[in-house]
Amino acid sequence: MTPGPTLIRRCLHCQGLLKQRNIRGRHGLRRPVWSDEALGAPMFPEASSLVACAHCRAVVWGPELEKVDSYASPMRYSQFFDTENKYEKEREEIRLKEILYEEVPFFEAPTEEQLFSYINSTSLPSNKELQVRGIAWRTGNDKRRTGTCDIPFSARETDNLARLVDLLNHHLDHEPVIRAEALRELGRMDEAKSLIETCTTPSAQDEVAQFILERILEGDTYVREITHDPDRQWRLLRRVRAQHEATIALPTHDLSGPPPFAITSRDWWFKVVGMLCHNWALIETEADGSVVVYFFHDQGKTRSGLPQYSGRQLRGRAAIVDSLPFSSVRQAERALRTNGFRRLEDDPGPWEGEQPTGIFFDARATEEGVYSRGEYWTHPN
Repeated sequence: MTPGPTLIRRCLHCQGLLKQRNIRGRHGLRRPVWSDEALGAPMFPEASSLVACAHCRAVVWGPELEKVDSYASPMRYSQFFDTENKYEKEREEIRLKEILYEEVPFFEAPTEEQLFSYINSTSLPSNKELQVRGIAWRTGNDKRRTGTCDIPFSARETDNLARLVDLLNHHLDHEPVIRAEALRELGRMDEAKSLIETCTTPSAQDEVAQFILERILEGDTYVREITHDPDRQWRLLRRVRAQHEATIALPTHDLSGPPPFAITSRDWWFKVVGMLCHNWALIETEADGSVVVYFFHDQGKTRSGLPQYSGRQLRGRAAIVDSLPFSSVRQAERALRTNGFRRLEDDPGPWEGEQPTGIFFDARATEEGVYSRGEYWTHPN
């Protein structure tokens, strides 16, 4: 963090002088990131852009105030190489200005009350109204960033955020993440979820968006600190891949190939059986109420091969290589867990993308039946 010059500005309302401390660079500055600070939201300025005058308490736009004077920070890198005593002269000039402006107060951050008063008493163009309402939203959320008690929105905060969403919809067609967060905090979960899940812009496909989506699915309406989760990138990958696959038609399959086998479930279970090698399973409830677990190899491939069919005839198909019957879905899930299978939805990872896709067909007659033979299957007690 590199200190920049201190600016002296004049309030447009009372003509009082104010100091503004600047920072040239924030590299290496670490602080918590919160969901209402969604990355890629340049429509909201730094809080220092909208300030309160320490003299008259008026809310003013800092960069628009008249610049009266400035002086550099006394800590300069050049002082360590000052062989001609030049820095001593500069430091003396800085010291005199510090004395001159010693009693001048710094800008203050406007309070929530001041921001709402400013919004209600000032006619703002829509771009500035959007910025002020965004700052008011985040300022109001500051009381929710400490402690463990979730504080519901006041009616005023709800009205402000609803108006902010309207402005975002009008101005920011390509920034879905911050809109989704605003909708989430308003409790409009279906709209927020749809916004993230159907948008393909880069900002909707980062880990912040995935964090917000997961809070939506939990029904959480409060601002949250974005925490580190090493598995979140895999959950994000799953969502983005599913989103991409939804726009791509399945490969055309040759009607002369093996007949299709109907399985409705796509709730995949997987087991790591070796380096980059997995078995996959689907739990299917049949029309007669019985339950069957169908097994697959990575990407629906076969081990034994099907010499009666060509590669063209097998294109776009996934082979069922084994199956086991169960009396209930619960029993099937318990058996899968006993034998080392995990549900993909609960445990995303580098195996994502290896699950079979396409049209299923029955290859059990030519495969080894590794689980149905019982050699590699343990029945739970």
